[in-house]
Amino acid sequence: MTTTALARLRKATDGAAAMEFALVAPLLITMMLGVVQAGMWMGAYNSLRSSASDTGRYVTVQYQNTNRISNSDIAIWARNHAITAPYSLDSSGVTTYVSDAATQSITNVTEKQLKIVYQMPTIMQFAGVNTFQISYTRSLFVKSGV
Repeated sequence: MTTTALARLRKATDGAAAMEFALVAPLLITMMLGVVQAGMWMGAYNSLRSSASDTGRYVTVQYQNTNRISNSDIAIWARNHAITAPYSLDSSGVTTYVSDAATQSITNVTEKQLKIVYQMPTIMQFAGVNTFQISYTRSLFVKSGV
């Protein structure tokens, strides 16, 4: 009697697909969330680049209008621009830095370095992925002294 019950259990396939899916589902869901996280990273990086470009245009126009804005004012404008639409980065994660370049290679032109740093939020804490930092640096060239 026990041998026939064991033989019947060996041949039974009811629920096999459900068990296989239960084994594979966590890996599949983690991979899908990883793809979403990569998309979020790409979107945030593009927002950093576009915001830096907009800041470059803003600074150029200000200097052409003889409005010599300070490095701290540029950094504040860049941060405020990055956290508002259309970029809408999380305000607690955005930090901006502006500094004058060490060497000047063009006469009557000042080179400034804008660096925007973003602490990227994550949806992958359950997989051990914590927040990570992305940054973008751009040179700003402005008319000096004249």
